[in-house]
Amino acid sequence: MDLPQIDLMMDATGMPMVRVAYEAEYTEIAPLIAAVPALVQPNHAQDAALAVNHLSEGFEYGVILDPAAFRIDYMARYDAEEGAEWQQGQPRLRDFGKPDLSRLAPPVIDGGTLVFFADDKYLGLAYQVTMSLSEPTPEYQPVPVAP
Repeated sequence: MDLPQIDLMMDATGMPMVRVAYEAEYTEIAPLIAAVPALVQPNHAQDAALAVNHLSEGFEYGVILDPAAFRIDYMARYDAEEGAEWQQGQPRLRDFGKPDLSRLAPPVIDGGTLVFFADDKYLGLAYQVTMSLSEPTPEYQPVPVAP
């Protein structure tokens, strides 16, 4: 089943909003899913992740669509911090430990659960996001630190 046009935007008050087919506007996840049930079909996991993340976090977090590219960029920034002096107000990736980036994967819908990875656009840290489709409240958990 094809999806209608879905646009991620902000409403007049600056709140995240999803516009569907240039007409209907949604500011909550459950009504969006009810109106566009095809969005939560397994073949639309990427679109679902983008919409859910946007409604939940706006532009503060971004969905990691290319895990390999994210790993390369993250590790380049992480490695570049080696030996850098700590400065107040300027957090470093190294301040949070080295995450197990091997866990990163593209968005998936499996068994009634949406799972995707997102990064905090300020700090650059990776999070695993899970959301039950029957109770659509996403949970953001930092990717665990590698052993």
